[in-house]
Amino acid sequence: MSRRKMKKYPSSFKARVVLETLKNEKTLSQIASEARIDPKNIQNWKKELLENGVFNYMNFYNYKRPHSSLANLTPVEVYEANKEVRETKQQNRKLVLQNAV
Repeated sequence: MSRRKMKKYPSSFKARVVLETLKNEKTLSQIASEARIDPKNIQNWKKELLENGVFNYMNFYNYKRPHSSLANLTPVEVYEANKEVRETKQQNRKLVLQNAV
């Protein structure tokens, strides 16, 4: 007796299916039927997304994904660069105040 090999679905597919369930426009069974998957898969993916998805997305968005509007840097890189600029400005202000006295 051979076991069926489990099919692997890409994350983008899982997210699309879960987001469809969150719209509440169709039943879980309808969505599963249209996607040709078991409703239990959707339930598992939804649970996984709600538990880990937001953290993983924010981590990816802030630390790994370059943004064209930020000169292809990540938000963390921009924040760190601005932090250095702020610290330098603060040091310069202190020097100006010390020299003014």
